[in-house]
Parts: sequence; C-alpha cells; structure tokens
Amino acid sequence: MVSLKYPQCLLAAVLHAAVMLSAPGVVTAADASAAARIEPFTGAEVAFESAIERSRIHAIPVDRFARVDGFMQPRMTREVEGRKSSITWRHPRGVTSEAVYRHLRAQLPEDAWYECRSRDCGASTHWAHRQFEVSALHGADDSQFYVAVPRATPEGPVLTMLYVVQRGTREVMAHFVDILLDPSELAQTDPDALASALLDTGVARLPIEFDASDEPDGEFDRLLEALAEASARLPDDAELWFVVHLRDGGLGSDATLDVSERRAAQLAERLQERLPERTVSGHGVGALIPGVLRDEGALVQLVVQQPPS
Repeated sequence: MVSLKYPQCLLAAVLHAAVMLSAPGVVTAADASAAARIEPFTGAEVAFESAIERSRIHAIPVDRFARVDGFMQPRMTREVEGRKSSITWRHPRGVTSEAVYRHLRAQLPEDAWYECRSRDCGASTHWAHRQFEVSALHGADDSQFYVAVPRATPEGPVLTMLYVVQRGTREVMAHFVDILLDPSELAQTDPDALASALLDTGVARLPIEFDASDEPDGEFDRLLEALAEASARLPDDAELWFVVHLRDGGLGSDATLDVSERRAAQLAERLQERLPERTVSGHGVGALIPGVLRDEGALVQLVVQQPPS
C-alpha cells in the first residue's frame, strides 16, 4: 500500500532516525583490533596498530588516479562514517608484495568498491602521507596493491581497505583498515548490512540519487534486490517507510516538500512491486528536520515501523 499521507507517528519516527544518524559511537574491545579474523601472511610482524575511538567521516578512494587541481589523486572517493581501526604488518625480505596481497585478498569478499595494482594506484606517497598517514608505507609505485571492499562481521557491517607495497629496503608492508560503519550507514547493497541496520536501529540510510525527472538512478535496481532480501528477515507485520529529506535550494518550502513527496512515492511504488504482501509507504518531509541533512542536499532513509496494536 503506497501512501503519502502523514501518520501521526511519522515525526517521531523521523526524529528517531535523526538521533540514530547523529549518535556518537563508543569503541568496544571488539572494535579495537582491525583484521581480528584475518590470517596474516607467514612471517608477518605487527609494525603499527591503532584505533580511533570516535566515529567520523572517512574518504575511500574508489577510482583511478588522475591529475586533479594540479595534484595526482583519486578521481572519485566515497565517504562513509564509522569507527576506524588499523594494523600494519611488516614482512621480511624475500617476500613479494603480490604474494602478501593475494593471501590477504583471498580472505575478503570478491565484490569490491574498487581495486588497483602497480602504477594504476598512483604514487605510494599519496597512500603513505595523505590517505593513511603512515610514512612506512612509502615504497615502489610498481609494487602497490589496493582494494576497498564491504564485508559483514559479527560486530556489524565493515568497510575494509587493504594496501600492500614493497619499500626500498625490500620489506613488504601490508596496511589493513577496518571502518565499523555507523548503524545508519549502508555497506553498498549488502542484504546482511541492511538487515542488521534495520533490526538493530530501525533505520538505514540509503545511497540513492535522483535524475532530473525525480527517478532513482540505475543502481536502485540492485538496491531493490537487497531490500527485498533483507525484508525477509524482518517481522511479517513490519511496515517499511521511505523517508525523503530535501534541502530547500531556493524552491520554497512548499515546492521542496512536493519534490520530496514525489521522490518518496517513486521509491515506495518500486519496492511495493517486489513486496506485495508487505506495507510499503513513501513520506516526503522536505527540509522539516534540517539537522538530518548536515551538508547534503538530499537524504533517503528506510524506516521500519510496527503497526499500532
């Protein structure tokens, strides 16, 4: 049942979602060690290990390097929010960076956001000094390997970055980063991550963009499949609400509200087709809660709502 009428409890649900989006993280013992379930390469020694206690925004390189504003840097990054932990392994001479990378990469999911090797990864100085701020990662550009991949862990959805390089001393360094995503973050279109966020917090933030006709972009079809799979793990009577926030960019409050309602309706109709037995509704709230938008122009949340008894 697709609806644009505002239930009386909508504001409360949206406010709850806003709180979940902004609540600071608290590090736990399980969060503190990256790669807790990853087997290091034979002979590896821990060179550095660290954890960042508070949640913050992290920029993840997801495209090849090019000259941008006079500097060689990734053409595109994706931002995720979460608590980061990292570990750096040092390997003795005689080991190749490719062997180390293959060993560690085989323990991660295949479906990566981005993966590169050798000079396609740009200059190692970027990774050592700008991306990871670990000077020991400065090595030979043609020995580099990098991957960014989402994965599920017992602690929750994680975005993992793995970078391997051989130094001028012939030692191989492997830097492994885990970002434990905030409950509101979505690890790409992973049903496990979606179901975990919806069950744990009742809300998931969705990476949806719209074209000039207010239609969701092409990636929405993949997201629909994940949402349908995640829905099977929710209570049978749980309702799904698409809540669309939109900043007033000069349109005026009424026009902004209309656009957000139209977008919410598009999303709800598409998911309702996949889930005819479940109640799916769309609610456009415009700029009703500016704090949720932060610095973004638009934001889409999926909220799980139990019907009144």
